[in-house]
Amino acid sequence: MVASPQATYRQPQTPPTLGVHENYKDRPIEIEDGIQHAEPAEVGGKPRTKILPQFKFTWFMIAINAIVFLIEIAENDWKFESMKVNPLLGPSADVLLKMGAQRSDLIYSGGWWRLITAMFLHAGILHLFFNMLGLYQLGMELENTFDRRRVVIIYFSSGLIGAIVSSVFVPDVVGVGASGAIFGLFGATFAEFILNWDLYANRCCHMANLIVVAVVNLAIGLLPYVNNFAHLSGFLSGMGLGFAMLSLPTTRQDRQLNTRTPRQRLLGKFGGTFTFCFALLFLILLATHTNASNACPWCKYLDCVPAPWWSCDASTVSGECQGEKYTNGTLIITCPSGKVVQAPVGSDFTAAVCTSGNLRQCTRAVNKKEPSNRSSRSPLLQHLRSKPSIVSTPTTKGYAGKRQRVYSSCS
Repeated sequence: MVASPQATYRQPQTPPTLGVHENYKDRPIEIEDGIQHAEPAEVGGKPRTKILPQFKFTWFMIAINAIVFLIEIAENDWKFESMKVNPLLGPSADVLLKMGAQRSDLIYSGGWWRLITAMFLHAGILHLFFNMLGLYQLGMELENTFDRRRVVIIYFSSGLIGAIVSSVFVPDVVGVGASGAIFGLFGATFAEFILNWDLYANRCCHMANLIVVAVVNLAIGLLPYVNNFAHLSGFLSGMGLGFAMLSLPTTRQDRQLNTRTPRQRLLGKFGGTFTFCFALLFLILLATHTNASNACPWCKYLDCVPAPWWSCDASTVSGECQGEKYTNGTLIITCPSGKVVQAPVGSDFTAAVCTSGNLRQCTRAVNKKEPSNRSSRSPLLQHLRSKPSIVSTPTTKGYAGKRQRVYSSCS
């Protein structure tokens, strides 16, 4: 917004409690000239009154995420899953998938919209709280300093890129959360700090604060359902966009000529080019159904670290289970680990059965080995197969991008 001859501007009586500018040594030229944080005092000699408060994108997103989380809990019968299943105090993976969580096989099946909807879902109340706290601090700072349009672009672009990258590295993990988008704002804040270095007073304190926030959030990302690949890729893309969009003039001459320092211009070009190439690379990998976990098996530990209090398999859903259905309607599921369980009466062998709440112990990562032969010696299977009236014929059925043996009854 540029001051026009018809309007004079006054500074707010009270500076914002949040905002990157509170850490500057001197007020940047944009602030001095009334470009940011300014309100029109008079237009044509008449005082101008504000009819509606200024719309804040940050508050809007906090409200939307909170409402969506309430819907999640309602879909989960107004209860939290056990700590073993979901240590973040939230719904089951089934509910998250139903509401639009991302998982690569569902994306490949035409659910590309999940790359967007997953940004509005959260795995639990702890996940929601820390994300919204980060969104408030980072989003308000950037909105108070720069125009809302730039914040919106960085937020959604970083969130989308984070979802794409996580789908490539951890394709079988149920991914939810605004973490990628919020880490994009964090990366943009970091870039703004580097771009406008000369304007800052307490550089060491500000840098230490940024590092502490990053470490805490990356540690939270080691829990199930919280995607550290979205964190890291969101941070990198947000930092690139921040370099391209968040530079401020350091002198009045720069402001008048609309120029930036050579270092700011160089970082801006580098940031924009890097973000574009980074997004294009992983978009191609996703479109070609590339599974990066095959080339980097240990990368899964960057996303979730197993612990006695939770299971990383809780957020991993796989269709690598086998089913035997008998003429009496009984369906027996053999898990990838070799564990044998009985499905609810009347069930058909589908993806929903393998990942349902009753059979969640079947879920394992895709790179697990095939079931061992010991499953065929299960007492339950031996009992059913010993019945003369039951005859099973093996068939083959494609499911979730895999091929599994499925047994159907013959009369």
